[in-house]
Amino acid sequence: MIKTFLLRCFIFALAAFGCLCGVNAVLNTVRPRLFDMSGEHIAFFGNSHIETSVDDAIVTGAVNFARSSELPEYMFAKIKLLHKYNPDLDTIYVCLDNLMPYRQNIASELMSPAFYDCLSPADYAVILRHGSFDEITHHLAHPLDKAKLIDYIFAATNPAHNIRQSIRIGGYMYLERDKLAQAIARARDSGPIARADKDLNAVAVHFFDRIYQYCKTNGITLIFICAPQHPESPWDKTHYRHFAAGRYPDVPFLDFMNVSLPDSCFGDIDHLNHRGARIFSRFLEDSVIHRPVKSRTYSGHIK
Repeated sequence: MIKTFLLRCFIFALAAFGCLCGVNAVLNTVRPRLFDMSGEHIAFFGNSHIETSVDDAIVTGAVNFARSSELPEYMFAKIKLLHKYNPDLDTIYVCLDNLMPYRQNIASELMSPAFYDCLSPADYAVILRHGSFDEITHHLAHPLDKAKLIDYIFAATNPAHNIRQSIRIGGYMYLERDKLAQAIARARDSGPIARADKDLNAVAVHFFDRIYQYCKTNGITLIFICAPQHPESPWDKTHYRHFAAGRYPDVPFLDFMNVSLPDSCFGDIDHLNHRGARIFSRFLEDSVIHRPVKSRTYSGHIK
């Protein structure tokens, strides 16, 4: 009886090990293509504010890997993978704004099997110790999403399969939205949204620290960036600056929160549409990215 039980345990462990080896082989076949920067040396990371505002077809030498509702742990994972497969990567712009350090949505689609080995046991310990129930279950329940693994298998067997599009690993979003007036009306009804020290999310802060240390250790220039938002935005516009200055005083911070753009450039109250992205990206290309970078809070009009 005991021998039969042990034999079944051995067979199960062998099968599980074989499955993990198969998953590892598939992922490592696809990841070099998924995170290929084609010789570019600058990468942008962040949430939908960066996703909709930085057109990497305009900003030379750069690739936009931002995506809606991004989490700092996945920015960290992508930075590690990009550095692994792109030796020319030397500069990264990471979104630090009035949403990123506070956590908003925890959605299963943010998890990618590509990230399965990017977090350490110490990282998971922080998630278990400080994470909410949603955060913990997100990380433990979705690491090897079946539908995404199928996409990886297709990509591994068919190089023409556009996996970056299918699994939303990140990229510039051409936003056609023109709903600023409705967003302003909602914002005026809701009033200002306060932020305080107690609202900082411990898991998010941990991974901002991890990004900072990883860049420092590997000689990558880290620059924080905040994209433009409309003056009517109800989100707090000061606390994130104190967080950046107090915790990372040696990291340049380009804060474009208060730059002036026509209303036609905003898709809603805190996202640039394609018109705003074109103007903002051209400004980055002509006046910011390819020059020495120092911390600066930008204001006034950009053209």
